[in-house]
Amino acid sequence: MLKLEASVLQEYCYQYMFRDCKKLNKIICLASTLDPFALEGWVDGVASAGTFTRKNGVTWPIGINGIPSGWSIVDQ
Repeated sequence: MLKLEASVLQEYCYQYMFRDCKKLNKIICLASTLDPFALEGWVDGVASAGTFTRKNGVTWPIGINGIPSGWSIVDQ
């Protein structure tokens, strides 16, 4: 499990951070502000199934630049 404490995701802050972390299957990120370039490729190559917990009301992209495709989404 990975819990990210940042409330604002700045440009490039998590770019490619978890690339090829094949065992990563749970992320909690309650950020309320997402820069469009903060998450470039950040979950490319993570587990194909998992759980992503996000702040209620915050829209995240789906795929390698957001919430991994195939993961369950929990709003908190």
